Amino acid sequence: MSKIANIDQEHNFDLDNNTVTLDDLSEGQRCELEQEVEVEIAELREHKLIRLQKTKNSVIAKQQKPINLELSANEKEVAMLDLSGNIGPFVLPAEFRAKEVDEHLDDGSRNRDDKAEILESHQ
Repeated sequence: MSKIANIDQEHNFDLDNNTVTLDDLSEGQRCELEQEVEVEIAELREHKLIRLQKTKNSVIAKQQKPINLELSANEKEVAMLDLSGNIGPFVLPAEFRAKEVDEHLDDGSRNRDDKAEILESHQ
């Protein structure tokens, strides 16, 4: 449904089909429009500055955090591997191995408790 605007007593036109320019407005309407636009510009500028400040604060906060928490000051020593060269087969030192042994049973199930469930799912 289109809206009909009454600019003055003589002219009615459809806002959906016609473009209104500043020349179509009276001096009072033009001043009112310019004031509204100035207020909107000021609000947009304020919102933009707030977003920029939040971004700046976020970047500063991230820069203040340690890059790697494992290498923080309370750690005495951190084990590291240098795998930069081609050294062939390599066995990891004990500190890099899994804590639990993951042994498979003969039929491929991981523990005896779920052996029946695993076998049922393969049938």
